[in-house]
Amino acid sequence: MFRPYIRSPVTAFRLAGSVALAALMFFPLEQSVHRRFASALGRELARAPSWIVSAIVATCQLGFLVPAVLFLLSQLVQRRFARVGRLLIASVVCVVGLVAMSNLVGESVFRLLPVPRAGGPAARYGIGTPFPTPIAFGVIATWFFMDSGQWSRRWRRFGWIVLGVGIVARLGVSLADPVTILATLTIALAAAHLVQLALGIPNTTARAATVGAALERLGYPMASVERLNAFGGYTGFRATRQDGGRFYVKVVSRHTLATLLPVRFYRAVRFREGPEDGPFRSLRSSVEHEAMCALKAHSDGVPTPRLAVVSEFPPDAMLLAFDSPRAIPLSDLEPEQRPPDVLAAVWAIIATLQRNHTVHHHLNLDALIVDDHGTVSLIEFGATSVGVTGSALSTDVAEVLAGTAARLGVEPAVQAAIDGVGCDAVAASLPRLQPLALTRRTRAALKASGCLDDLRAEVHRVTGAPVAPIAPLERVKSQTLATAALGALALLALVPQFIGVGAVWGRLGDANWWWVAAAILLSVGTYVGAALALDGALSERLPLVPNLRLHTATSFVGVAVPGGGLALTARFLQKRGVDGPTTAAAVGVNTFAGVLVHLTLTGLFIAFAGTSGLDTFQLPSLGVVGLIVASVALMGALGLAVPWSRVMVTTRLVPATRRSLTSVGEVARRPVKVVELLGGCLLTTLGYILALEVSVAAFGAGPSFTSVAIVYLVGSIISSVAPTPGGIGAVEATLIAGLTSAGMPGTTAVAAVLIFRLTTFWLPLLPGWGIFTLMRRSGEV
Repeated sequence: MFRPYIRSPVTAFRLAGSVALAALMFFPLEQSVHRRFASALGRELARAPSWIVSAIVATCQLGFLVPAVLFLLSQLVQRRFARVGRLLIASVVCVVGLVAMSNLVGESVFRLLPVPRAGGPAARYGIGTPFPTPIAFGVIATWFFMDSGQWSRRWRRFGWIVLGVGIVARLGVSLADPVTILATLTIALAAAHLVQLALGIPNTTARAATVGAALERLGYPMASVERLNAFGGYTGFRATRQDGGRFYVKVVSRHTLATLLPVRFYRAVRFREGPEDGPFRSLRSSVEHEAMCALKAHSDGVPTPRLAVVSEFPPDAMLLAFDSPRAIPLSDLEPEQRPPDVLAAVWAIIATLQRNHTVHHHLNLDALIVDDHGTVSLIEFGATSVGVTGSALSTDVAEVLAGTAARLGVEPAVQAAIDGVGCDAVAASLPRLQPLALTRRTRAALKASGCLDDLRAEVHRVTGAPVAPIAPLERVKSQTLATAALGALALLALVPQFIGVGAVWGRLGDANWWWVAAAILLSVGTYVGAALALDGALSERLPLVPNLRLHTATSFVGVAVPGGGLALTARFLQKRGVDGPTTAAAVGVNTFAGVLVHLTLTGLFIAFAGTSGLDTFQLPSLGVVGLIVASVALMGALGLAVPWSRVMVTTRLVPATRRSLTSVGEVARRPVKVVELLGGCLLTTLGYILALEVSVAAFGAGPSFTSVAIVYLVGSIISSVAPTPGGIGAVEATLIAGLTSAGMPGTTAVAAVLIFRLTTFWLPLLPGWGIFTLMRRSGEV
């Protein structure tokens, strides 16, 4: 059943981008009050004859109003009431966004309604009316952003012209600051994307009837057209002509390319061998590239359907039709239905591609079709590269070799590959026999069979090739990308904390730097405490100096790689001869003791503070605490209801918790170890509390020590759930809010938290990196 509207992940990405742009407009809007744009533009316009300026502005006003009114009337006349309803909903959302922005930055900066002029026309130039006001301009812009996806290219260009005319009208009527116009456009764009995300976008997916009509317009009378799923996510059809010939039709739409853009961009950034022309390939260039590769493969003798038609397919797509006999995708056939010589045919295709320096890149079951005579043909050349030399030429060999090994077994797969392309080509594929070099379907099959190591060993044995290192395909590791993304989010989270505190840097100059030195010493003491706690969690003795090196290196690794601190500790202990179960138990005991000490100190300081001590520090209300507890309980219940998370809890979390509790019991029977474990955890936590206290003291009198301790203890609990490395952003925001609520001026609170984080988080990164490098070279980790 055809649905007129569908939901697309592209809309979510576009909504996130437009909301981010709208949020960023807050800062230039705040500064626009200090600019004198209106007076400067007014002086420039006053130099020209007023009748000329009025004529231009009036033309732009009418050129913006008339098309908008005619568009709305045309929709009503054509009884497209659902379409009009969507536009009205988006208009309401846009107006709400404009009102919210006006309230945030102030009506004097972002005025939505014009101020009546005493005597004379309402507008300085134009037809005498202040149209378009920010609300009218935003609503009409929202209509364009909402509905232009259903327009032809010519009408879309006309829409952009009308929008530009509206911008000129806004400038001439009210001498509006360009920042306010840009803010209105971003809010209109965000409103349109929000409604599209909720209600869906027009479904422009090609249908069999429209494909048949398009081919008939091109001079190919059609007998039948049916849907075909054989083009890797693109829309495909099998068309039978009236003369008995057959087409395989592929429709590439702009929307599909936009859907794949995040993946293509990610691969281009992460991997060395991304698209040659970058991820931002246009629709026409993508289709032309595929057409060129398909024609070259056909001329090189690769069994592939001949490209017969390339054409535009309105509204925003292009069509490729391949002349081919009746065939079935190999992925749709059961193994027993496939021709007996299909594997030899596939390797013959790869041999032809290799001779002509062509790499298909997606040579799996989805890219192969079989006709009634058992002939295997290759399709889907969208990712193909031509003129390839060097190690990248082995990509297809590794793909098919891994895929057949997962399905047929290692030895038959290697022998078939050698028979098809020779020992040298198979041996050259060794560096690419790795998951990163394979497509998702092949990677999943290989993981299920678990034969990758056996496959590499068999290739070594049969070909006699020397041991080859894995090809360095990654330009940037995925962990690095994730860390960079989380760091960017953290910086955005910090921005609101610095709004209105422009005197922070001047306040830092007033700090007592002896207290800053004390904060550095206390930060060093936390590493000593962490080393003592880890030693107390182990039954055997751990030397202090290597232990200190480990925790210094952890300060860097824990930020650079999510979860890297625990992994580094485990590897360090295993390198020193501690077995796996003991290592896991020690880490569990250390974590358990740290949480226990932290919660105990939190309760004690709250009890010591009493009612009078908490007057200036606002703890969450019972309602908020209850809501948090209920949310956690609901998430836990949902986690237990989902099969895969329930299995994870029962197979991993529960056994690990049981082992940790058992280890806690063993440590508790040794008083020296208990003192060392709990004392180390206590020293670490108190070190951070004192470091925050002296950071506050660097600026003179501040909140009481009890209040500062509660700020750190409660704040660290809240920020511990932050997804950013080291809690960047969440820690700063929480501590600043806590110190401010405890009675500290905002500027001083920000400066104190900056010193605290500098001494306890940022400064240790450099020595942590250096020590981690030395430990790797010496073999300690």
